[in-house]
Amino acid sequence: MTFTRFFRDKALFATTFSDFFGRDWASLEDLDLDTFSMFIAGKRYIMYKPLDLYKGIGAEKLDIERFEDDAILYQYLRGKHGGRGILED
Repeated sequence: MTFTRFFRDKALFATTFSDFFGRDWASLEDLDLDTFSMFIAGKRYIMYKPLDLYKGIGAEKLDIERFEDDAILYQYLRGKHGGRGILED
């Protein structure tokens, strides 16, 4: 059995090791606007990480307050990244 798949797929890693992950996370692919709004509620920053890149390539720290509302931030993420990534606290 190879364990490299856990390190190549951030969503699989976060799901498998959620008890040890130490932070809130969600798959962008699974989020509609309402669920996204619940995920970011009370947060100042979130991190976006693409599923298919590594070493921080494509990762983006987002200041939620820089976006006028949740819908604009959601559309920004969907427009830039589609559904291929995870969001972290």
